[in-house]
Amino acid sequence: MGSFKTTRFALLVTVCAIGFTCRFASGALYSKSFVRIGSTSFQGVAAAHDASTGTTLVASASTADAWAVRMFFCKISSFGSDLSGTSCSSRIVASPGEGSYMSLVVAPPVFALSSANDTSPNAPAPGVNRRAMLTVGALDGSGSVTRVGYGLGLGLGTYSFLDNSPLYDATTQQMMIPASDQSVGNLPALYRCNLGPSTGWIPSGCSHVRISTRPNSGYKPSAAILTDPVTGVRSLVVAALDYNGAINGVYLLNCTFEGNCTFIDARAGQGQDKVPSNSNIALLINPANTAAHIVVGASDKSLAMYTCPLPFNSATCSFSVIVATDASAKHSGVRAVPDPFDTRRFLAVTQDETAFIYNVRLYHCWYSGAACTFVSLPETDPALPPFSQGYGHSPVVDVAGGRVLVFTTNATTNALAALLG
Repeated sequence: MGSFKTTRFALLVTVCAIGFTCRFASGALYSKSFVRIGSTSFQGVAAAHDASTGTTLVASASTADAWAVRMFFCKISSFGSDLSGTSCSSRIVASPGEGSYMSLVVAPPVFALSSANDTSPNAPAPGVNRRAMLTVGALDGSGSVTRVGYGLGLGLGTYSFLDNSPLYDATTQQMMIPASDQSVGNLPALYRCNLGPSTGWIPSGCSHVRISTRPNSGYKPSAAILTDPVTGVRSLVVAALDYNGAINGVYLLNCTFEGNCTFIDARAGQGQDKVPSNSNIALLINPANTAAHIVVGASDKSLAMYTCPLPFNSATCSFSVIVATDASAKHSGVRAVPDPFDTRRFLAVTQDETAFIYNVRLYHCWYSGAACTFVSLPETDPALPPFSQGYGHSPVVDVAGGRVLVFTTNATTNALAALLG
């Protein structure tokens, strides 16, 4: 999520076998419903699923808690569409004003929440806000949490941490957080902290390096770890938007874990400004580790994908329109997750916005670039007006439950809900 707005929203979640809570079955998407899991007003949402315990974690800033970050620990019971047995506990994990730009990962036995501090939800105070924070706690919500901030103790100034894409690497026992650093020309940066058995699951040894010198090239980073199937070399791949006047579009950085990166122009012959600077992008590495796929909401209101095969070379990147231009679909806030039941496909969730009325769209897509299948997400709560339940969203896949859960906020009531797609 970006900065706080005056408008306040409730948090919702949808489940689908590929969609807002939707059930997977031989590639089909069906069986959609919802269940409430809270009763206050929320802003921003970050979610993750722990397969080892079957727990789904959801973080959001709560107005009832003076904008402190509340973490929900949910057991969403049964396979597919039946959410009747869902139960959640919750606790405050970060103080008021510490829930901007939240992202969440699971690193069993802990969760790690990256976020930025903000002294006021609606009027940030210059000089003290938008610095990196890392909050780590037990997956079952027990015990104390460890918080490292502000700026991870690295002396970094205001606006040094905005959009971010955290990853946990168990092999090297590292949290790696590519992020937008607007403190010096909006450059992409890499934050790293040691985290694992060797540190007692307490973050330590944090560092920061700017991974590009190109001004205004740090918009909307999205990251993944790639293992080269030929050489076995592992690398950190970061996709981002470059608006320095020369590229004005999508690019890749192929990096060592230390932050030494190679630049790849991924535009595939597309003109400048194909992707608006305020549009999220989503990076996926296909299951064979043979290509990077960047899913974007394009300026013409289509949903598009840039594909760069290994070995990375600007000349071999290609461009596909995977959802045709639709005047009613803004396709902002793109999020994407792999389909664990079909290695040829992935799931994309986008957000429309018209006069502060929001709608979430779910698509079942192909790495090949073929057209996606649209999955309707119903207006799940009859107490809410149509098209008001999709401000912000965070999809996670529950493999054991055979479904994808989409957590989102709604714009009309004070409620935290779970939607089953």
